[in-house]
Amino acid sequence: MCIRDRHFRNVPAALRDGFTYEKKLPVAIWRGSTTGLCWYLPMDEKMAAERTECARRNLVTTWAKNGVDNIDIGLTNIVQLSKKMESKYSSLVKKEMSIHDMLQYRYIISVEGNDVATNLKWALASNSVVFMPPPTRESIILESTLYPWIHYVPLSYDFSDLQVKIKYCDDNPLVCQNISATATKCMLPFSTRSNIFSLGARILEAFVTEMKGLGIF
Repeated sequence: MCIRDRHFRNVPAALRDGFTYEKKLPVAIWRGSTTGLCWYLPMDEKMAAERTECARRNLVTTWAKNGVDNIDIGLTNIVQLSKKMESKYSSLVKKEMSIHDMLQYRYIISVEGNDVATNLKWALASNSVVFMPPPTRESIILESTLYPWIHYVPLSYDFSDLQVKIKYCDDNPLVCQNISATATKCMLPFSTRSNIFSLGARILEAFVTEMKGLGIF
């Protein structure tokens, strides 16, 4: 699957999000696979809380079976693991959800796996608000320029603060609506194939010019 399809194919639909923030379910939602690291660690491994690369594993092991009404976390695929580890996490697998289904939720969690989080672009473009740990990977949208409490609601890498952040947003809907609106504006330049390809061409041109200046090309 090309990068455009993986990262941006759902952005136009999210920009047409038919669910207003107020009418969305006040629930934090996430579905994804066992990409990333740390899945071989024991579920109660405390050191994982300090490791950014363990974030996806931390989210799933902490919340997938917690039974809290306003948190819905689940795996849809178990990948890159041994058969023994597949059995360990099989009870955390839930029904896969479409983008349309997830847009009905007010809080969409985004968390990195092997690379940047695949759902981040469309989640930012939607009327929902993104919950995520500070990103550590960079793509064409420049994740490092996304600021906590401006473009997204920040979470710790062990997700121990998830309930606290949900309650804050429940109590301060206008703050979170403004965060969502600001994030959506950031995604407008990526709403069409031509815009994305044009931006990619400009980046490549700038890169080649820089390399020539350094005498590499």
